[in-house]
Amino acid sequence: MSFENLKQIKIFRVGNNKLEGNIPAGIWDSAALEILDVGENELHGSIPDIISFAENLQILRLHGNEFVGELPSGMANLRLLQELMLHDNLFFGTIPPWITAFQQLFTLDLSKNSFNGPVPVYLSVLTHLRSLVLSDNQFTGELDETLGNLEKLKYFLINDNNMEGPVPDWSRTSQKLYDLEMLFLTENMWACPPANYSNWTTYTDMSDREEPCACLLSSWSEWSECHESFGPGSVTVQTRTRTILQEAQNGGRCPDLEEYRDCKIHPARILFNGSIPVKELCIGAGITDVVTEVDLFEWYTGDIEIENIVINYTNGAINCNRDQEW
Repeated sequence: MSFENLKQIKIFRVGNNKLEGNIPAGIWDSAALEILDVGENELHGSIPDIISFAENLQILRLHGNEFVGELPSGMANLRLLQELMLHDNLFFGTIPPWITAFQQLFTLDLSKNSFNGPVPVYLSVLTHLRSLVLSDNQFTGELDETLGNLEKLKYFLINDNNMEGPVPDWSRTSQKLYDLEMLFLTENMWACPPANYSNWTTYTDMSDREEPCACLLSSWSEWSECHESFGPGSVTVQTRTRTILQEAQNGGRCPDLEEYRDCKIHPARILFNGSIPVKELCIGAGITDVVTEVDLFEWYTGDIEIENIVINYTNGAINCNRDQEW
């Protein structure tokens, strides 16, 4: 069967089979397609950018396969999308800002992948969401109260992540989750005191027993000046700290109170594509050179953390004009 001849097909549903391999390009970029359901197979590969041509797609079900990679920006063109089910795959990365283009979305299931980073505030603009399932990933940080703007939300599952901080008590905030029926929160590091979740949801995995709750912590301090991490000659780092505002309860523990980061990127190689970053800095290169590597020490760059720059250019030498593009 040639999928190139199926450009007018509106529904492609082959879920719960034993299909293997990749989805043909002729399906990903079908402009007429409204439903693509290949869930519960043995498919792999990544979502290609050409999915942007499937602008009439309303239901996308890829769950229960071995798809991998970050979500491509081409998906931002799927403005009619109502259901996005990606659970039980190998996707990773953060939830991208362009997800706000899905203004008709009512189901978002990203569970059982390796998504990371914070649960972004901009999810709160998806006001038609009824089901938000983020469990079994690597999400971090705190939940923002603005998620209470999702007034139609019935199911919110964020269990089995690395979340911390207090859970907003949406029964007491100006944003109220009036229709919330199911709230799953366990296997995170929520801070004490726990909210009385049973007051504002029909069913929650936190209501039947005293769950461990972690320390309630202050905000992070500013990053320190650079200093040697383990005495003279060791790696140079910056640190930031936070303090305990309320102790853990019921066997809970405290998240890290101190974080470190390298002061410099060294000897990393980065590709710079912009203007010369410091007025006082002039880097020359011979006209016959193809690639030039320059080590920039701290006293050259000041607050700019650049170490090794690989300069690629053609048609002549780099000069000291600040507006010269590299």
